[in-house]
Amino acid sequence: MTPRPDGRFAHSRSAAFLVCALALPGSAAWAQTPQGDSAAVTIQELRVGFEGKFKVGVWTPATVVLRGGSEAARGKLSAALPDGDESRSRFFAPGEVAVPAGGRVEAPLFLKFGKRDAPVEVRFEPAGAAGDAATRPLSVQFPCLAEGTAPHVPVPLQEGQELYLAVGGQFDLEPGANLNRPAGQPRAETAAVESPQALPTRWFGYEGVDAVVLFTSRVEAFRGGGPWMDALDEWIQLGGRLIVVAGKNGPELLQAGGPLARFSPGAVQPELAVMRRPNDLEAYAERAESLEIDPAGVPACFVSDVPGMIVVHDGNVPIVVRFARGFGEVVFVAVDLDQPPFSQWRGNAALLLRLLGRNPEAPAQSAEPAAGGKLTHSGLTDLSGQMRSALDQFSGVTVVPFFGIGLLLVVYAALVGPLDYLVLSRYIRRPGLTWITFPSVVAAACLGVWLLVRYTKGDELRVNRVDLVDIDLATRTARGTTWIGVFSPEVASYDVAVRPVVPGRTAGGTHTLLSWQGMPGEALGGLDRSSTPGYSPAGEYSFSPELDSLRGVPIAIWSSKGLQARWTGAVDPGIDVSFAVEHSGSPRATVASRLPFALHECLLTFPHQSDDPTASPPLWVVEIPTLAPGQTVAIDSRTPRRELRERLTGQRLEYDARRNQYHAFINEYDDLGLEPRPILQAMMFHEAGGGQRFTKLDHRYQGYLDLSRKLALSRGILLGYADAPATRIELNGREAPAREGDRQLTCYRFLFPVKQLMTGE
Repeated sequence: MTPRPDGRFAHSRSAAFLVCALALPGSAAWAQTPQGDSAAVTIQELRVGFEGKFKVGVWTPATVVLRGGSEAARGKLSAALPDGDESRSRFFAPGEVAVPAGGRVEAPLFLKFGKRDAPVEVRFEPAGAAGDAATRPLSVQFPCLAEGTAPHVPVPLQEGQELYLAVGGQFDLEPGANLNRPAGQPRAETAAVESPQALPTRWFGYEGVDAVVLFTSRVEAFRGGGPWMDALDEWIQLGGRLIVVAGKNGPELLQAGGPLARFSPGAVQPELAVMRRPNDLEAYAERAESLEIDPAGVPACFVSDVPGMIVVHDGNVPIVVRFARGFGEVVFVAVDLDQPPFSQWRGNAALLLRLLGRNPEAPAQSAEPAAGGKLTHSGLTDLSGQMRSALDQFSGVTVVPFFGIGLLLVVYAALVGPLDYLVLSRYIRRPGLTWITFPSVVAAACLGVWLLVRYTKGDELRVNRVDLVDIDLATRTARGTTWIGVFSPEVASYDVAVRPVVPGRTAGGTHTLLSWQGMPGEALGGLDRSSTPGYSPAGEYSFSPELDSLRGVPIAIWSSKGLQARWTGAVDPGIDVSFAVEHSGSPRATVASRLPFALHECLLTFPHQSDDPTASPPLWVVEIPTLAPGQTVAIDSRTPRRELRERLTGQRLEYDARRNQYHAFINEYDDLGLEPRPILQAMMFHEAGGGQRFTKLDHRYQGYLDLSRKLALSRGILLGYADAPATRIELNGREAPAREGDRQLTCYRFLFPVKQLMTGE
């Protein structure tokens, strides 16, 4: 990773300017092996995303199509492309890929694009002794093009663009996905997959998808299940959103034992119900256009004993139901929206907008650079970028401001130029001494620069981190997100691994997904920015086949690298919560800790009861200064509480005695701040705190971290900070050093069910 003039490598650019040395990195080129030999395997095609639609900066599924030659072959399949820092990264297919003679093989891969215009190199390395054509490595480059007849990769979507996926039918989601979209906001994209068997078989293949809609009109498409269903379910439980359009085939698919039974909102009855009155559905869609239904009604999948939120009903028949599944959400629709009369209804787009959970807001404005020479990224558009900037601040590492660099260059130019001439020619009158003074000044300047850089940059490896651990008490599952900033005092390559160390992990262990951390937007180094012309990275690093570690990550001297890890696993939560809310809004709760460590600055958030299921209920928060090991806290109507938005924004009323009236004030969010804690809080409750209107930044790149909407689904959240990290970071096989001044923040969130009590309970 060669230093370049942007915020990511600001630790090294000062030295580069002062030394005034131009490094010429070696070119990372590869040869494209001819595919004309009849015995050799040929690489025919690279398919990426869903109908060629995928986002930059997130994991996306890919398929490599191989054609066998006259002889069968086995080998390693990989693909290489630039990461967000334009360092070349390589991804491997798990195990060896077998290609039969004359056969056609579709091999799956998972890729992560760092730039929207970078090519992809696909390589097949046959096993066996090298030398003959059949065992010679084969490499093909696929350019990134918006369109073309030659084999290529489509241009990725922006990381903040929405992508919705329809499965099982050809129903067009586009009208609903883009209805009432504000001017200046990029249009949402949609894709259709007829057969669910073509869906990703790993949960992170959906990382760039905002919502998945299952249309069950073609019931044969869902019979038999498959690994795609487990991957989809895991993605939902980790924060995804699924809309199940059940309709007339709902009983077969969603009844106990059916292929989609896990996505049922309750007890599915074998007999269909009938929907005759569309008034509630029309009101939910907020459209004046009437839905014309035959007097005999339309068939609807009937569900009883619904624990979720019934937002639309026709008598005793639930039509639209929202319910939580882990950290995600499932929306059940009892009628076939892709069939008449719904497919012909002019209000269908508005209904889809509500079902997709779209919350259109104005796009974030680019922030101006911070003053005072602080290391930051101008043009921030997303909270994830602000978090990366915060972890780019290292203790003992000082950025020399450009003004200081310019001043030193002026002094240096004056010493070797006019001052040298004046002193030697006019005062000493021995101009020949310039053969001594000139190299002496140059040598002294180089030594001074070296000493200055050593003083400002230090000689220690530095690692900053933020750990966020979410635990769902209902399913006893955990998901973790770790942001890492690594500062290297030397030119080095690092093998990186991240191991969760949270207490209570079960024997099943955890699975970690480790990657680079992107910078959203078009700022310098941003994911939406074009690749640097003529830039050639020094070295290549690779992902392990399991994608849980990185090998040989290059970091230049006095430079930094942003990384991110996501992990999942089953745990013993260590926290027991019993929580109920009276109809008046008063809580009845106990919180008991079995954790071996204390949680500090705890917030207990919960929803007020609401009689309108389509409206967001008021959200309350109770502050608990410390929750010690073995401590039990009781909460009731006498416990002080306040509205969650007031707590997040500092909203308050202040009395103006001169005007004899009260004024409302909030604490302005610092969108250029570099302290991790307020950034993390904004990411955890972005929508509850007012969204983009409060933070002035978007939260799409890692929007799954925002659990605000889960509070409306009869869920509560206990949040607290711990002293010890929740992960072990390994660099070259050893635990990364924890030095004084390194940034470390660990936060735990526990998601628990809230019982809504009836009057008199």
